[in-house]
Amino acid sequence: MPRSLGTIRKNLERVLEILERDSLLPVPGDDRERLGLETRKVLERIGALEEAFLLVGLLGGTGVGKSTLMNALAGKPISSVSHRRPHTDHLIIYRHEQAPALEGLGTLLPVKEIEHQADAVRRVLLCDLPDFDSLLEAHREGVLDFLTQLDLLVWVSSPEKYADSRFYEFLRITPKAQSNFLFVLNKCDQLFDEGDRGEGYGKLEAVSRQFSEHLKSEGIDAPALFTVSSLEAAEKRPLSSWNAFPALSQLVFRQRDAKTIQAIKAENLDVEADRIFNEIREKAKALEDLERSLDEVLAEWKNEQDAWVRSGREILSSWLENVDVFHFIRQPKKGPPLVGPGLFLHSLLSALRREENPAPSQALTSAMEPPEHVQKAFKRRLEWMEDRVQQKMLRKSLPPAIRERLQEIIDVGRRFDRLGERFFMILSSGIPAHAERAGWFFKLRQRVIYSLLLVLLILALGDASAWRGFLEVPSWSSLLHLGVTTVQNLFSQRGLAALGSYALLNLFFAVRFTLRYRSRMRRSGEKALALLGTEMAGAWKETLLNITGDLEALKSETSSRRVFFKG
Repeated sequence: MPRSLGTIRKNLERVLEILERDSLLPVPGDDRERLGLETRKVLERIGALEEAFLLVGLLGGTGVGKSTLMNALAGKPISSVSHRRPHTDHLIIYRHEQAPALEGLGTLLPVKEIEHQADAVRRVLLCDLPDFDSLLEAHREGVLDFLTQLDLLVWVSSPEKYADSRFYEFLRITPKAQSNFLFVLNKCDQLFDEGDRGEGYGKLEAVSRQFSEHLKSEGIDAPALFTVSSLEAAEKRPLSSWNAFPALSQLVFRQRDAKTIQAIKAENLDVEADRIFNEIREKAKALEDLERSLDEVLAEWKNEQDAWVRSGREILSSWLENVDVFHFIRQPKKGPPLVGPGLFLHSLLSALRREENPAPSQALTSAMEPPEHVQKAFKRRLEWMEDRVQQKMLRKSLPPAIRERLQEIIDVGRRFDRLGERFFMILSSGIPAHAERAGWFFKLRQRVIYSLLLVLLILALGDASAWRGFLEVPSWSSLLHLGVTTVQNLFSQRGLAALGSYALLNLFFAVRFTLRYRSRMRRSGEKALALLGTEMAGAWKETLLNITGDLEALKSETSSRRVFFKG
């Protein structure tokens, strides 16, 4: 069965798209250009055929309702009272406003063209022929000559006119092309005007039978006769059960499709399209090998994917276990939770570290990037995966175009750069020093201890008798006496010993709190660093999944291409 024009056009457009944009199809550049040019030429010829028109003529006597029938076929009014021919020798042709003007009809009759906007008959030219019963003898030859150019001739009559002898006289002299004749008994609704539907059906059956017998007597052995009421169809009223207008309309438009198919066959477009398909189909056989190879690669890949993920996690763990967690620590916004001597000692140590490392920002930036040996380990794994795929394709002797497409999909350089960007973003987020909600208690403990040390210093510097006097009789004089003795003892040997003890105890607790703070930071940092490692491992797994997804998409694309060219 011939393929429709739309199917051939759609397939050719798909082929052209594949040739122009698809590097998967193993067609060399010169062949692509040649096949693309041939495909475009065939599409141009199809476009010209799609503009072909079905020439339908309506012939009948006066008052049989040809104009109403044309409006019904068009689905909207295209013929009106103003279109009535002023002379009986004119041919009126109704064409869509976007259709080109008619040329080369070669008719002896005067022609009047009327444009319309009815899309239903966009590619159908409806020709209203002069009424045969009012046609002058001098113009009869012109009408008969024009009838030979019609694709379809619709003979229109009515219950009052079907027995008109002039109808059959004209039928006898018309060039015989019975396969292109349709007979319409219009205005059949008049047979039902009296209201008795049973009687109406009887009249309709009798008139139809007599009309058919008349036609058979004129040599029309199997006349295509349609009993219609074009008025019902034109006014879009519910059609009566006997109204055969839908069958008539369907036949007319089927003739339009049949003409297109005949034009395709005459132009050998289906043969040319098949030749293009067959040539590409031969070259596309490599897609079957590619699909099988991708099946094998994906099966191996999925079996080994967990091992690849574990391998990446081990590489990251080995590196992060030896990294200095303080490179990544992000200090709290309110500063470290140290007070007094501890804060001073922490600031002093930080200043000394800055002197030893004058460019801390550079050190931090380098710490946010995995070291070279870690980067190389991931890159080697990606390259090894790519090599496995390429070796399998080489063993299948797949064309270079397919291997290049696979290389573009895996693209080790691009994926490695993206993985490095993900690692940098994860590490640059930093590690919070510790949970700030616990800092207030840590500060309170420091303040209590430093306050106790100060109280002990004051007690040690004060004279025992002065303290006893102040405690027994608290007064401004006893307090002044206590202060004076305390200042005197401050510069004594006893006072210097007390100050030294106080300083040593402050230093001891400052070191202790600083170390405690750094220990807390380290523990918190190590936990957070382990989470960073998990996120980085997740980024590595996502990279592997993306490669798998891209290969599966390629397999799906290959399968659709193979099915298309196989069909």
